[in-house]
Amino acid sequence: YQRRVHGMNKNKKKQKSSHDAKDIEKNKRKYAERNQLLALEEKNPYLTNLREKYEKKVEQIRGLYESTLYNRRWLSEDDAMTISDEFFPKWIQYQKDWSDVDALSAEPDQKKVKGSVAAAPNQESFFKSFSFFDKSKWELRIDSSFAHKVKTDILAHKPEMLPYIYAFMKHILDGNFVNKNTEHLNVVESPNYSAMFKTTIISNVTLLWMVGVERQPKLRGKKVVRFEHVHYVMFLDIVGSNAKLEQIARRTWDRISQDPARGTDVLLTVEERPEQYTWHHPGYKLFKMEANGLVFLNYNDERIEKSGQSYKPNEFLPMYLSDKMSNSCVYRDNRWQIENKENQFAEENNNLNRFVTEVNKAVMAQYADYKSTRKVLTTLEGLPNFHLKLTEEEKDIISHDGNVLVIGRSGTGKTSCAILRLFALELLFKVRLTQAKLAAVEKVGENARFKAEDIDVSLGLHSIFAVSYTHLTLPTIYSV
Repeated sequence: YQRRVHGMNKNKKKQKSSHDAKDIEKNKRKYAERNQLLALEEKNPYLTNLREKYEKKVEQIRGLYESTLYNRRWLSEDDAMTISDEFFPKWIQYQKDWSDVDALSAEPDQKKVKGSVAAAPNQESFFKSFSFFDKSKWELRIDSSFAHKVKTDILAHKPEMLPYIYAFMKHILDGNFVNKNTEHLNVVESPNYSAMFKTTIISNVTLLWMVGVERQPKLRGKKVVRFEHVHYVMFLDIVGSNAKLEQIARRTWDRISQDPARGTDVLLTVEERPEQYTWHHPGYKLFKMEANGLVFLNYNDERIEKSGQSYKPNEFLPMYLSDKMSNSCVYRDNRWQIENKENQFAEENNNLNRFVTEVNKAVMAQYADYKSTRKVLTTLEGLPNFHLKLTEEEKDIISHDGNVLVIGRSGTGKTSCAILRLFALELLFKVRLTQAKLAAVEKVGENARFKAEDIDVSLGLHSIFAVSYTHLTLPTIYSV
């Protein structure tokens, strides 16, 4: 007993020393990060002003939030935000939703709050009614990975980093792309008017962001009459020191390039507005077009670094739609896009595949159950000159739901059970398919444009019979 108590006390001491060591290491890391932030502010005096601006902005928004919450009672007191650090991450989350849906659905004006911020009818409208980045040169977009990292990693574990993330975001959105902390990433073959960058704040906090063009629809009634092209900055992710940055950048670009409103097709078809018609605020264009029409990235321009001026977004001509093109626009996956014949065929094919899958699930769930195979076995045993006699154990194996693993010696009936299981289910499925098909079509595809005959080719029962036995498998391997 004494040895056991002594051992327990010893383990407790080890656990305590382990926790103490982790706390010491954590405090050392925080101290090192704090020193890096102080050194960063000394080298970049503008960060101090932006950090102070962030703190004032948060306190201002907190005061508005508390008064609005008190007056309108959106939430219960338990759900209300009480920590100042929560406001910026929450705003980032709503800005991400705005970037994903509202900006590309021609509905942002409808969702803006009319009147003052205090008139917001709910929390979402409140956070969408103001901006942390007033009067920025570049349009802000937020990717879901960035919003997630701000909430789960920065707010939860490094809240002291929030003012500095805000400061660098503001600095970038004002077109200050050239500095010691920012580097152009040449890891993806970006089309015209797009590029990817990284900005290192401290050793284990790096912002991944990009410049791109998005196609915003403008509606007249319920029809798209033109697309406006907007040059934006999108913050993509926050990565640590050990992150595989190139892989993350490539994976992110592959995803964005497939977006019908921001992808490769948009970037290859935009047409720059002539110089004499551009809005000419101070700064240099991030991209320049050569005489032969090729677009190049005008980055690390010595004139910009010497003059202290910033990069400005390129401006593009709108894309006006004819009646035919306007009628071919469809709203899909929160995007307005022009439908061409190839896309229309692919979409029809996808709809058919989804429809067939739903029908298949309905048929399998209702009419191809293994329990009903017992009735088929009873019918087979009753056929004249069909000598089939099964034990109750064999019938249980054949009619068992789901996947079945059968283990037994040679000659015990394993193969017979497997073949009868496949045969009985296939027979049951075919007999019931004709009746089930129409019922399933009526149930699953009430508004579908497909007929019952359309699913004949794709719909079917597929079963696998696997055998692990040397004398059966080797001849097959040798014959192949």
